[in-house]
Amino acid sequence: MAKDPATQTQETFEKMGTAATETFTNFMKEASSAPLQAAREYNSKLLEFALINSNAAFDYAQKLSSVKSPTEFMELMTNHTRKQMEVLAEQTRELSALAGKTAPKIGNLNLKGLS
Repeated sequence: MAKDPATQTQETFEKMGTAATETFTNFMKEASSAPLQAAREYNSKLLEFALINSNAAFDYAQKLSSVKSPTEFMELMTNHTRKQMEVLAEQTRELSALAGKTAPKIGNLNLKGLS
């Protein structure tokens, strides 16, 4: 039985996200200095959040496609918005904490060899 286009799109997106994350992770693993390690940590967290938020958007779109009434639409939109605001607040806290921990290390990064 053929999968619906939304499911196929989401699976393709997840595969692309996984491949991109793996490629980026492998690239960043090659960096060994403390500043690059700190930048890698921060960038990995950003990628993790991007994937989480993208998946939430796809889930929301799938749920929107099955809405049958304006009331159901408003309830879905309200719940999704509330949940995403909570997720965004938590992600902001995590990134702020990580930035505070990694910024001094990144500040010492010598980029002469990269230009």
